[in-house]
Amino acid sequence: MMKIQNIREVLPEIDTISMEFVDKITDMRDTETGLLNTDLLTELRMWSFESICYVTLNSRLHLITGKADAAALRMSDAMSEFMQYTYDHDIAPSIWRYYQTSSFKRLMRLHDELTEITRKFVDTALQRIEAEDNKAARKSVFEKLLSLDRNIAVVMAIDMLFGGLDTTSSTVITALYFLAKNPDKQDILREELRTLLPHHKSPLNAQNYNNLPYLRACIKESMRIMPIVSGTMRQTGRDLVLSGYKVPKGTAVHMRNMELCNSEMFFPRCNEYLPERWLKTPKNVSNPVEEVKSQNPFVYLPFGFGPRTCIGKRLADLEMEVLLARLLRKYKISWTDEQNEMQYKSNLILTPCGEMKFKFEEVQ
Repeated sequence: MMKIQNIREVLPEIDTISMEFVDKITDMRDTETGLLNTDLLTELRMWSFESICYVTLNSRLHLITGKADAAALRMSDAMSEFMQYTYDHDIAPSIWRYYQTSSFKRLMRLHDELTEITRKFVDTALQRIEAEDNKAARKSVFEKLLSLDRNIAVVMAIDMLFGGLDTTSSTVITALYFLAKNPDKQDILREELRTLLPHHKSPLNAQNYNNLPYLRACIKESMRIMPIVSGTMRQTGRDLVLSGYKVPKGTAVHMRNMELCNSEMFFPRCNEYLPERWLKTPKNVSNPVEEVKSQNPFVYLPFGFGPRTCIGKRLADLEMEVLLARLLRKYKISWTDEQNEMQYKSNLILTPCGEMKFKFEEVQ
């Protein structure tokens, strides 16, 4: 999952899935106003689930183009409920450790239901793999792990389906929101996309996909201002002294993304949306925003770092970059609610909520 060549193998199909979603926007938007007539987050969950299933299990569910699979729709709803209940019991104060409350029992039922749904997808993929007798041109992550250990393969597949559903879709909406609120940055990005994709259906391949620095900078800046995941938690392997405090071995230490990434100490002009702070500046070239770059590379770690880095990082990057490239090449996106900002609810992650006043207008 962490190897670049493995990700490049799935680029064509991930692009196909993203283009299917972009085409679906035509049915989701009012042709006169450009406003969406359906829940964008739910639709993005289906796109994310479709993408993850393809990479993980080498299976297409056709959730975007065909009639949505009832199990996948149920998984989307149950996942939102599961995240909230997990937050209520694991993060917020709760007595469940001493008394199994009705809400705790509900959490356990949701966990079992989600596990059962994902296991069915895994079992279906397993049956297909056995029927094909290893003749598929591309081996999925699941198939590669099967050759090592069946149980590990099943657990890893379930983890991938669990972990990528809400995080990726929420990050995409957040990036769309900041680009909609900063049309000058959106225009710069669209010019980059027009250079590589003369038409909105121009092919996206490994060569031009690698040449999208401003797109990647826009995503990073969105994740800096509004990190979907609260931070990185690790357990100390030995006694430490941090900022003058003795921290004994075995202590859980939480590096908070929101506070660090929105601090003037680490990111000057931290309240401004400045994708330029992430661009590399060639030598002898003046960069007007050079002073706003963070001088500490370990402040911004949305996927963690080192051997415990999120195993789905490269896949998440690929999904988000391809979809945003396709969306912003075809549509100018605006935020129509001048009085209110995007709202989020906090559970295990920050999830966009409330009415999402996006306007999609086709561009040439």
